[in-house]
Amino acid sequence: MKKIIIVCLILMFCLSGFVIGNPAKCENRIASTESVDRTVLVECFTGTWCTYCQGAEGALDRLADEYPRTQLTIIEWHNKDDYV
Repeated sequence: MKKIIIVCLILMFCLSGFVIGNPAKCENRIASTESVDRTVLVECFTGTWCTYCQGAEGALDRLADEYPRTQLTIIEWHNKDDYV
């Protein structure tokens, strides 16, 4: 019984190596601004203590430059901050 289990484990280990070399097929799709038929709402919650907010704001600025206001609306919430 032990030999059967050991042989099965060795076979599974050896056969699993064949899957590693096969890359998965994926389709690269490029979105265009014409494909959006709805307005996307982005809510960004910010604070003066937030270290990631500057990077997020830069990304949102790039999105705002790329898409017209009819397709993208950005709302930034700066709520309950003592420094405001």
